[in-house]
Amino acid sequence: MRRIGALVLIASLAVVRCRSSEENHGEGGDAEDYLTGDDILNLGQQWGTTEPFTTMTANLSDVTSIKSSFQFRTLDSEGVVFYGDTKAGEDWFVLALRGGIPEMQIGKSSSRVSVSGGPRLDDGRWHQVQLRSENQFVVLEVDRVAVLTVGLHSVDDSELLGQIRLALGGILVDSSLLFPTLRPEMDGCIRGGTWLNLSTPWVSTLRTEPKPCFANLIQGSYFLGTGLALFQSTDFPLSPENRTLTVEVSLRPERWSGTVLAVQTRDHRLLLSLSLDVSKDCNELLVVFTSTLSVHMCLPPDPEDNLVVVISEKEAQIRTGPDRPPAVLEDMEEMLEAWEKGALLSFGGTPDGSDTNGPADQSYFRGCMYGIRVQGRALDLDRSFYKHGSISSHSCPKKKIEKPSHSQFFGGRLSVSGAISVWSSTIIQKYKAKKAH
Repeated sequence: MRRIGALVLIASLAVVRCRSSEENHGEGGDAEDYLTGDDILNLGQQWGTTEPFTTMTANLSDVTSIKSSFQFRTLDSEGVVFYGDTKAGEDWFVLALRGGIPEMQIGKSSSRVSVSGGPRLDDGRWHQVQLRSENQFVVLEVDRVAVLTVGLHSVDDSELLGQIRLALGGILVDSSLLFPTLRPEMDGCIRGGTWLNLSTPWVSTLRTEPKPCFANLIQGSYFLGTGLALFQSTDFPLSPENRTLTVEVSLRPERWSGTVLAVQTRDHRLLLSLSLDVSKDCNELLVVFTSTLSVHMCLPPDPEDNLVVVISEKEAQIRTGPDRPPAVLEDMEEMLEAWEKGALLSFGGTPDGSDTNGPADQSYFRGCMYGIRVQGRALDLDRSFYKHGSISSHSCPKKKIEKPSHSQFFGGRLSVSGAISVWSSTIIQKYKAKKAH
């Protein structure tokens, strides 16, 4: 066998065009699925874990190439593109994006190196990416132009035996080893890949078919209508000057039902919700305050203006466009006090579905949200306290999906009802700990 340094092997990782097998594994436990090289693959299959959703393990003796290439597309500015290691994780390599810029990290024994550079890749276009090894250096090419080089000198030139592991959608080492630290979730797609000339299949433990890639995409967050994203209000303090809360969001609904946003106390008492409804007169935005007061606002069939919620001590204004009068609710002191103590802000639904009059499966918003801002800050759903696996944080289909099916999307296995206990216990524990100090 050829003598190949650990750096060269780690640097020559690449990815494969993948599809799920046609076998349906149903609702049982973890099922092993084999991914082969036919279609594009969405990297954003999981949230809230650094573990990959698919891996490949091969003998180093089977490696015949040290050059790899693939096409990559994303609107996400941060996350892991792929990972690989030898010696069961003692030597590892990560290709990622940070601020839209490519970043390579290498760990070998007790040494680590991280470099970044090149063009931004989070523009939603397909880019040709190639990694190749040149002696002790790894060269990254983007669209056939060398943009980044990294090297890690090693005095260990012994013959490398054993296995190499590749992973997509996560990493196989502790995230604390990454420096600087990195959010692993990546809402992006790959296709047309070659990887070390290996014929070994990728193995996936997804419990449903993988979430697909949109043929054409725009910036936004896509909600399939099966889950929500949850934030803690303490991450968005009120303005100290005038004690005001502002939330903005634009919509492109695919059905006129479901919760757009909601605010609840820690014990899930509803304070405010904005949801879509249909009356005999028009498509409505239903505004509910503390489950006792409601306001119905007619909206056009295809709303293009931002929904803006501005809450002060005296009143709340809900604006649906510059040419339509706002809805006004008075006496918001209770709402602001709950926000300051620690409330839950959700997008796409409420944890217990308390704001809907329809069946449970209609309580979630389905469609695209974009331009989400809280207290003037753009919101990244990947940084939420909880996010359902069916939500694409940074991409929406350019055209509406009229009849999405669950078989087309990875919806996750953590139910909202099961997550409520996680949210409640975690928030209450953190709140009690804070009060104790």
